[in-house]
Amino acid sequence: MPRVNDKSFETERQVSAVKITSPLHDWFAARRATMIDIAGRAFVSHVSDAEAERRAVADLALADLTVRPKLGLKGPGAHAWLREQGAKPPEEIYDAVTTDTGGTLVRTGRVEYFAEAGLRDNSVDRLARALGFGKPGVARIDRQDATFLLTGARSLVVLEQTCGVNFRKATPGRIVFTRVAGVSAGVLPQHTAAEPRFTLWLDPSYAIDLWAALVSITTDEQGSIVGAAALFDDVQ
Repeated sequence: MPRVNDKSFETERQVSAVKITSPLHDWFAARRATMIDIAGRAFVSHVSDAEAERRAVADLALADLTVRPKLGLKGPGAHAWLREQGAKPPEEIYDAVTTDTGGTLVRTGRVEYFAEAGLRDNSVDRLARALGFGKPGVARIDRQDATFLLTGARSLVVLEQTCGVNFRKATPGRIVFTRVAGVSAGVLPQHTAAEPRFTLWLDPSYAIDLWAALVSITTDEQGSIVGAAALFDDVQ
């Protein structure tokens, strides 16, 4: 959803240059979050104290990364086409791989794939340009999913209060389709050496409602809402 020239945000560059924002734009604007423009996409840099947010990531933190570029592909030729483009698509349904540029590629069905770019890479845009309106055996599916990231040693506390799946036994790197606080979502455990992380993808029309539920539980548990600067070293 494009929004232009909202001066309620502090930005690193002219806000008028930002073309793509999250459905949660107004929520962050009301809290005077600091934003950063990356390739015309308005990422939250930090919501409050940047150092406190960095510390919270290892304990319990929630972030909105909805504006990351996304693309869906479907068809009998999708796997081979992705390989031709230099990607390494998962071999098993529901498996996910992290790309060299920090993005994610998920096999969501026998002939279906979902790609999300990293913070500063153009891999998805490159795939979209190469695919155009589609190729023989490969259909393009434009995706606008909301993307939330739940991270930290206590992140499972939030999932346990919102979801019936026992993510303590979930396989890292394998997406689970379930309901979180009543909203259908794909949840991907991606544990790092430092802390567990869970990426949630969902229909953007439910983003505000699910965000409110997750924020309520996260803050009740003394966790923090954080921006990209707390998660990625190359964001200030």
